[in-house]
Amino acid sequence: MTKLIECVPNISCGNNPHIINTIADAITSVPGITLMHMDVGKSVNRTVYSFIGPSNAVYTAAIATIRMAYNLIDMRDQTGTHSRLGACDVCPFIPFAEATMSDCTQLAHRVAKQVADKLNIPVYLYAHAAQKNNRISLPIIRNGQYEGLARKLSDPAWQPDYGPCAINPQFGAISIGARNIMLAYNINLNTTDVAIAKRIASQIRESGHGINTPVPQEIKDLPPKDATHYGQFNGVQATGWHIPEYNCAQITMNIHNIATSKLYIIYETCRLLAESYGYHVTGSEIIGMVPKSVLIDAGRFFAPTQCVNNDAEFIDIACNELNLNDKNVFNPDTRIIDYMISDLSR
Repeated sequence: MTKLIECVPNISCGNNPHIINTIADAITSVPGITLMHMDVGKSVNRTVYSFIGPSNAVYTAAIATIRMAYNLIDMRDQTGTHSRLGACDVCPFIPFAEATMSDCTQLAHRVAKQVADKLNIPVYLYAHAAQKNNRISLPIIRNGQYEGLARKLSDPAWQPDYGPCAINPQFGAISIGARNIMLAYNINLNTTDVAIAKRIASQIRESGHGINTPVPQEIKDLPPKDATHYGQFNGVQATGWHIPEYNCAQITMNIHNIATSKLYIIYETCRLLAESYGYHVTGSEIIGMVPKSVLIDAGRFFAPTQCVNNDAEFIDIACNELNLNDKNVFNPDTRIIDYMISDLSR
């Protein structure tokens, strides 16, 4: 079986089709690379690319992505809802097939050194590639964002792992890492009130304060963090924001531990919390690719007593119950990463 590595670079541009498509063309021009998905966030001014291939091809495509972002995006003029440090804000590597986390960590260092040397930009290594404990968490690295980057770089504790200890005004800085599968997931509310989304996010994220009210029977299988606090899902980072193109507020999150923090329990918890505040969840969206097991588990939860004969039926039930088509079309055939891996690793 071929070693495959996924790369999910995030660029700080979601409203300029020329820039977005030029970077996509640079990725797909690399032999051996498959661009699996491109998620364009117009309102948050951010685009997430998901591509996969052998290590050397991924290295070439990652360098091309970062170089194109360097050439085409000027952070001095950039604004957006999503937190960001630079034109290509983050570039993680994820192991698949026979690839290991060590392979991804080595690749992260290769890419980091190359872009630091050739583009003269500061690079921070995070997650499994981190060389310092305070750089494991991406939000901590990103704290202060582009606008606070010059001050961060002047602090000896925040000297970059590669590149100069000075801001590149046009590009900013980049975080490059190696990590396991992470699910970017948004839940839509029938309100534009960001305060409601932020309140719910503060109850479900790992660093939050949990749910102090009596826990509804529907989420009794949610493992409590302690005797009184529910919520605080392990490995979940969450906040709230407003999406003008959807005309709604969203609870936006990254789920880093999909094995213990189940998507369907997070969705149901947010739904019940929204209702307790007098609002409703209208649906949700997955950004990028998703493992098949996540949707099968959700389908089993929502249809425990139905006569379901195969995985495809569980997936359809999950898509309907989570309303993954609420704002955009969700096609499981092109969004489930297992299908792509199966074809590429033969």
